[in-house]
Amino acid sequence: MNTHTINGVAQATLQAGTLPGTVRIAATTDRADNNVDNGIQNAVTDVTSIPISSGEIVSLTFTGPYPGAVAQRANNLALGAADAINSGVYFRDITVIATDEFGNPPPPGQPITLRLIDSPASGYPDEGRGVFNIAGDDGNPEEGGLTFSTQTSSLSGSSVGCELFFGGIPPEFIDSPATGRREFRPNQEGSRIVTGISGANLLSVNTAFNQNPDTGFDVPYIVGCAPHSGNVENNPGGINLLTDGSGVVSSVMNYAATQLGRHFCLAAEANGGKAGTVLCHWYLGIADGSTLTLIPEDDAQLTATSGETFTQKLTLQLLDGGGNPLPAERIAVQIVITDPDATDVILAEIEVAAAEARLASAEQILDNFITESGVNLTPVVVPEGNENFVDPLICFIQIRSEDEEGNVTLGPVTANPNASPDCAIVAELQTNVA
Repeated sequence: MNTHTINGVAQATLQAGTLPGTVRIAATTDRADNNVDNGIQNAVTDVTSIPISSGEIVSLTFTGPYPGAVAQRANNLALGAADAINSGVYFRDITVIATDEFGNPPPPGQPITLRLIDSPASGYPDEGRGVFNIAGDDGNPEEGGLTFSTQTSSLSGSSVGCELFFGGIPPEFIDSPATGRREFRPNQEGSRIVTGISGANLLSVNTAFNQNPDTGFDVPYIVGCAPHSGNVENNPGGINLLTDGSGVVSSVMNYAATQLGRHFCLAAEANGGKAGTVLCHWYLGIADGSTLTLIPEDDAQLTATSGETFTQKLTLQLLDGGGNPLPAERIAVQIVITDPDATDVILAEIEVAAAEARLASAEQILDNFITESGVNLTPVVVPEGNENFVDPLICFIQIRSEDEEGNVTLGPVTANPNASPDCAIVAELQTNVA
C-alpha cells in the first residue's frame, strides 16, 4: 500500500487475523524524489516485526526463593523518636513473571492474584519444617468443571473458604483434531477457593478448572485453611498487582520471626484462573551473619582418658543474621579425636616438607646462577705454589704436594684465593643449601 507523510509522519493500520504468529512490516521511500508512485530509484527502507497473539497470560513463574531478598521490619514506636528496633516481622520480596503462549510479555496492566498457605500442618518445629495435614498426590480436577476429588487420600478437615493448591500437567502445544492445527493447552496448576464439601473425597471450587485431557487421579494437591502464620500483599502500597511492560509483578510476603523454617506454599493466578503456578518452600531467615554455637553443660566433662568412654550432652544453637533462632535446620556434627603422638608426627612431617621445599628452591637458584655466570664448581688440583695462577672462574681448589720420596698428598678443598666475586656468591649459596 502507498501512503504519504504529513509533517514527516506516515501512518498505517494493521488488522490482525485469528491465527497467531509474527508479521514483518517494511516501509520504503524514494530518496531520489520522495515519490514512490512513479517508481523507486534510490530506496530507503526500514523493517519491523509485530507479534500477534491472544494477549492472554498462559504461564506464570516465581523467581525465588532467594535468601538475599529477606529482611526484618523495624518498629519506630520505641522510647526515642530516632530509635528503631526490629519488630520481629520478616518480609521477603516476591516476583512473578508472566508470559503469553509465545514467551512474550502480555500487554501491561494484567492483574495477578497471590495466595499463601502454611496451615494446617504438624511436626513444626520439633520434627522438621512441618507437613501439611490435608495433602496427597491422587487428586483429580474435573476438566472444565468445578469439582476436585481424590481416590484414596482424604480431604477431611477442609471447609468452605479454605484454599486448594494443586499442580499438574505443564502448559504445552498439542495437535487439535478439530482445527488440524497445533494449539496451546494451558497448564493445570494453581489455586482455587473451596466453596463446598461433599464428603471426605470431593469438594467444589469457585472457578472452573481448565478444559484439558483427563489427567485421572494423579494431581498433587494441598488444602490450606486459616489461621495462617504469614501473609502476602496483593496491593502493596495501595496499588493492585498489575503486570508491567516486561510482564513482571512484585509484592511482599510477611511472616513472624517465630515461624522461621516453617513450610509454606505460595500461588499466583491470572487470566481468570487459566494460568497459575505454585511455589512451596519455607520461611527463610537472614543468611548473612548467621552463627552456630556449641554450648556445653555447665559441668561438662570435656577431657577423655585414653582407653575410656564417656557420654556427654552438647547443645548447638543456630541463629540467623537477625539474631533469631532457626528451627528445623539440619546440622552435621562430626567428632574429631586427636592423638598427641600422631599430632607430633604430623607436625614433624610438615617441617620436613617445608625444609625440602626450601632446599629445592635454593638449589634451583644455585643452578640458575651457575648457568648464567659460567663459574666452575669442580675442585681443580693445583700444584703447590701455583695457587695464585688459577682461573678466577674456578671457585674451589685442592693443593697437590709431593715430598722428597715422591709421595703425593692432596690437601682439603678450599676456596680459590683469586676467585672472582661470582665464585664468592656461589660459595655463600652452597653454604645456605647445606
